[in-house]
Amino acid sequence: MNITPKISVIVPVYNTEKYLHRCIDSILSQTFTDFELLLINDGSKDGSGDICDEYAAKDNRVRVFHKENDGANNARYYGLHKSIGLYVIFIDSDDIISPDYITAFYSEIFTTDLSVVVRSYKYYIRDVSQSSYMIDLLLCKNISVSMTDKIFKRDILLDTFKQLPKIIAIGEDLMQNLIISQKVHYVKYFFNSTISYFYRNNANSVIHSIKRNIDNEKFYYNFLEKEIIVSDSAFKYVLLQSKINGLVSVVLSGNKLNNTDDYFMNCKNECKRLNLKSLEAVMIFTIHNAWLLKKLLSLKKHLDVLLKKIKAYTSHLFKKK
Repeated sequence: MNITPKISVIVPVYNTEKYLHRCIDSILSQTFTDFELLLINDGSKDGSGDICDEYAAKDNRVRVFHKENDGANNARYYGLHKSIGLYVIFIDSDDIISPDYITAFYSEIFTTDLSVVVRSYKYYIRDVSQSSYMIDLLLCKNISVSMTDKIFKRDILLDTFKQLPKIIAIGEDLMQNLIISQKVHYVKYFFNSTISYFYRNNANSVIHSIKRNIDNEKFYYNFLEKEIIVSDSAFKYVLLQSKINGLVSVVLSGNKLNNTDDYFMNCKNECKRLNLKSLEAVMIFTIHNAWLLKKLLSLKKHLDVLLKKIKAYTSHLFKKK
């Protein structure tokens, strides 16, 4: 490994011994080799820490740090301070990447002066304005809100991570990306069909144990509105819709809302100011759509099962005698 590697790959690790070997193997087998791999063992209670140490003993690109549990985002921040690469890529410890993944990202950021390069879902390469990037993040449009599937200049991350609250219950990746967006004028999107990031839907992950509540929503959006200063009216509209979706999630999580609460009233006033329907009407519409989508997905699941049974039952009719 060079004294200063081109890229630092940072992986927060917490109780993922079942998947960790595949994750690390996919990183160490990359066609691009000029990187360091920082494994941040965030107080794992299983054998994850030992697995990290095993790889450090075998490959001098691997550096392992053991710390008390403090959450994935704080583990990333810790790793960032220990990193020495010019650029940073984040990978989650239960996911895997295809062999040319790092090569593709390095090729895109190396040829530009921009601080952030994002893999898009569409067939284009272009520079995206700050406000367009922020709207895409809030709408989950064209790109992922995750800190993965992106490459950053290390310097911009060091500055922005300081602003993120130490304790945040949900949505830290989106919040972090929105803070980062405040530091740049443009972001580069690129599409590459030859690379993949394989997300694992881990039922034991922290995100699956968190339910939305009104206190989380208040903290989240009050912080965003203090830190994110944008005059773009389209962004303000999308941000309001995001807040409404948050309120809907609170209701769908089984919580009641106080319609005289200051946060609720502020959302209500924003609806009026942007000439929308009443907040209650927008929420009912959103809840109805969420309910309808859930029913359609359930129906599709039943139809898929029924179709498999029909195929299995009729398959003998098409066999050659």
